[in-house]
Amino acid sequence: MDIRIQTLVLDNFKCHRHLELDFRGGNASVYGDNATGKTSVYDAFVWLLFGKETKGLPEDFLEQHRESCVKIPMRAEARSLNLSNAVAITVFEALRQLNFPGLTDHGKMKHNSL
Repeated sequence: MDIRIQTLVLDNFKCHRHLELDFRGGNASVYGDNATGKTSVYDAFVWLLFGKETKGLPEDFLEQHRESCVKIPMRAEARSLNLSNAVAITVFEALRQLNFPGLTDHGKMKHNSL
């Protein structure tokens, strides 16, 4: 499955009263001076993909898309994983399934198999 974000529109999100970004489905970089809202754009993407950090995605949404969900196993006594750890696990698994494109040919372990 190939997912590409065409446009991101933020209305009254953190420091942005109104911001419209047109990505045209391609790669993009967000850069600017300090305190101009770059992290808020990142936070919007994280919220879009993973839901609010305190709650995650709504249960009814997850249930509707059960076949597309990935479950991160946890111990019953663990309260939760923080969002950054959940994102790291998700990104690692996606890269693993794609055979780590462009990531195994650099560095000290470049000749070793993962």
